[in-house]
Amino acid sequence: VDEWDRRFALARIKYKLARAAEAKRIGPFNALLSEDELLAFEREHGVSLPEGYRAFLSEIGNGGPGPGEGLPSLAEAVERAPTGDFDTPFPLSMREWAEATERARREDTDYPEEYEYEQPGVLWIGDPWKDWERAYLVLTGEDRGMVWG
Repeated sequence: VDEWDRRFALARIKYKLARAAEAKRIGPFNALLSEDELLAFEREHGVSLPEGYRAFLSEIGNGGPGPGEGLPSLAEAVERAPTGDFDTPFPLSMREWAEATERARREDTDYPEEYEYEQPGVLWIGDPWKDWERAYLVLTGEDRGMVWG
């Protein structure tokens, strides 16, 4: 995505959020994070935040309204991450998941155990629909920048 497309998309999002706030359909977002705060997080954890999430934190808000209980701040996302080990690559990918799903279906077996445990390389970004569901942003690995649930 080129810079013009990115700026246009952000302007459109900000416009829609402002209209929703005016209509009292959503509450305000938390204060923005500065570039220094984002760099400090990245240095501390040995990662580079995905561009879209970085833009959200610095141009939309550091958490706020959203599905379920809303979108967490970066600090809360860190606190509620499954392992806190962000620089170790997330060991799964959508490609691998599709392959494992197909194998399990073909062989009429369960999914491999490694898919059932908490993994490194992700931030918790919310419980969007039900108490037992979780959404994670992949920080490292093949699916960097994707949301897994």
